[in-house]
Amino acid sequence: IQLCEIQSAGTGVSALVNDLLEGCFDNKFEVHFRTQRPKADGRGFVDDFDIAVRNKTLDRTCLVDELSGGQFVLVNEAVNLGIAIYNMRQGDGVRHETLFRDETVGALDTKNAREYIRMLRHAMELGGFHQVIFICHAPQVWEMADRVLRVQNGQVLVEAGGHE
Repeated sequence: IQLCEIQSAGTGVSALVNDLLEGCFDNKFEVHFRTQRPKADGRGFVDDFDIAVRNKTLDRTCLVDELSGGQFVLVNEAVNLGIAIYNMRQGDGVRHETLFRDETVGALDTKNAREYIRMLRHAMELGGFHQVIFICHAPQVWEMADRVLRVQNGQVLVEAGGHE
């Protein structure tokens, strides 16, 4: 059943993911969900699930787990956000106003952190979200937020972010 759901949703989710990735890494990556792979003997296919990532610049395709660390984090986040937006759109009139992310980008460098924040802002537009609340301990990421809530000594402090 899950494979059938993935096959039917795959095109829509892939389109959302690729829309989120547009602009990241100079727009060089494109993803699609692979639900079958050739059998070892070359006769027919077997059900499987992988996320294939095409590097449009090099015209080469690899699996998502073969990407470098920062590339993997951003592509994986784009997939997660694309699934969240797709699922939200499938709800019968149910609107979700807040998107939650938890420690998804702790290891990103400054360039990839900027890509991530750009992607979150784009996800807000695509999903019609009012806000994104994300937990992050990396200053290069939270400094780009509109507002920062800092929990310190049992107190919640509201600070302006660097992007207002």
